[in-house]
Amino acid sequence: MKHSKVTSRVIDDEITLEAAVTKFADHLTENEKRSFDEIDMEAFIDAEHYFASLTTENDVFLELIKHWFDFFKQNEIYENYCDAKRRGNDVVISELEHNYPEGEHRGIVELFKDWGDIHANDFSFDEWIAKNRSLFFRSDREVIPIEMPIGEFENGLAIVRLPKGIDDKMELWSIFSKYWHQHYLPLYATYTPKYSINARVPIDVLRKLEMAILTDDILLYDDPSEKLKRDSDYSHAQVAKTIMFNPLLRYRFGLGKEWRPDSPSKSNCDVTLEDRLHKKNLKMSEFDSKKPHIIELEQLYKACVDDTIFGVFPGRSRKK
Repeated sequence: MKHSKVTSRVIDDEITLEAAVTKFADHLTENEKRSFDEIDMEAFIDAEHYFASLTTENDVFLELIKHWFDFFKQNEIYENYCDAKRRGNDVVISELEHNYPEGEHRGIVELFKDWGDIHANDFSFDEWIAKNRSLFFRSDREVIPIEMPIGEFENGLAIVRLPKGIDDKMELWSIFSKYWHQHYLPLYATYTPKYSINARVPIDVLRKLEMAILTDDILLYDDPSEKLKRDSDYSHAQVAKTIMFNPLLRYRFGLGKEWRPDSPSKSNCDVTLEDRLHKKNLKMSEFDSKKPHIIELEQLYKACVDDTIFGVFPGRSRKK
């Protein structure tokens, strides 16, 4: 894969607090600017560094493969298969191999052959990708030239012996070209990777996946026991509200400070939006227009987990 430039941003590690406020001004309200501190600055710069460090397409693809690995580990079907293989449970193995055969997508047998037991205790991504990089990345493999006893090097010159009776220029050129390419030009065969990322613009897909992961984290944080229904109005509106009140989350979601409640409530119409955001006196109904965005990200997260069992990533989010 060619190394094409993704971003050329340079981040100054010695950035001052004042400079940080200016740098991230588009993501901060006036009250947030006044309360911006060293911890905020470090968090913003870390978030900036994350994408700025991905300077080539290979960097982006590697990050996507890390996510693929992590999402696959959350797939209960494959986890059960790995556990059955480890324990030698032929009944479960047979059942899962029957339910997930080779067909339109890769079967579970082939996935296990390629990915292995990713749930083993000593199985880290870095070790795994070092052994399996060729599953995802195109590589150049040198081809050893075929020996042709028709010439030799002497004092830097190629002395070529040609068959008798050749009087056609094209035939002569064809023989010489074949010899030259086989012996004196590096020949490479392109290798097409077995697994590919469903991404026309990989960096955009990575950003959306990061948003989906953050959405899932917020849902779990708001309800660690997961008793709260994931598709409830409250949970999605709450995520929208959480993002809106956190400038770093707005920044990481690429939303900026323009992501605002739908409209001020009548009881607070004499209070500025800035004050309302600062005091957090907003009604959940004011986040209704933001819920579809959160639901889409939640569905994307689920699809990414579910579709890994078919050797597909990222998954295709499906409407409920």
